[in-house]
Amino acid sequence: MKVNELLALLSQMPANADVVVKGYDEGVDDVVDIALIQIRRDVHKEWYYGKHEIDETSHIQAVLLQGQSASQNDVIIDGDELSAIAAGVGETIQVQFTGRDDILAMRIIP
Repeated sequence: MKVNELLALLSQMPANADVVVKGYDEGVDDVVDIALIQIRRDVHKEWYYGKHEIDETSHIQAVLLQGQSASQNDVIIDGDELSAIAAGVGETIQVQFTGRDDILAMRIIP
């Protein structure tokens, strides 16, 4: 993504929102998308966690810059939404889970 593309996307976001990236690990990736999320600030002290936590009940808005390594199909869902997805599939699927206790990534494997 080029600066002018990022600026166009950011111009559609609340001007007073924080800007965050996923925490942990090394290297850099291209920014491919942005998402408006809610966070709780300063939750984690451990070096290997991101400092803040995604929390859809929070009133603090943040723009998440999403990198190339994040799948284009990754979405943030809560437990009720996950249950609804599982119930609606109607067939056996294989799922790979990664992450830590409070953030879990699910990928359905064809």
